[in-house]
Amino acid sequence: MNIHVSKILTKMQDEIDKAKNSDLEHNIKEHIMIIQSLCDLIVENKSKAQTPTQLSSPISSEISPTELQKMMGNIPTVAKQKPGTEKSSTYKDEEANGHSLFDF
Repeated sequence: MNIHVSKILTKMQDEIDKAKNSDLEHNIKEHIMIIQSLCDLIVENKSKAQTPTQLSSPISSEISPTELQKMMGNIPTVAKQKPGTEKSSTYKDEEANGHSLFDF
C-alpha cells in the first residue's frame, strides 16, 4: 500500500498541534507515539522502495530427480501404472456414501 509522504506529514502536523494543545502529559505521550508510528511508516515505505522486489536467482518450478532423492531419502520409488489399470481402493462400509471424506 503506497501512501504519499505529504499525507503522512500532514497527519504528523495535526498530531503535533494536538500535542501542543494538550494539557495532560498522558495525552501528549499518546500524540507523540502516533507521530513516532507515522515516522516509522515513512521510513518503512522508503526502505521498501529501495529494495529490489525480484530475487536474484530465478525460481524453478520443476524438481530435478536429484532434489527429489535428497528430499525423500532412500525410499524406493513406486512403479507407475498405465492409465485405466488403476485399482479402485475405495473403503467399503455400510455407512460410506462415496469416495470422498466429505460424502456423508
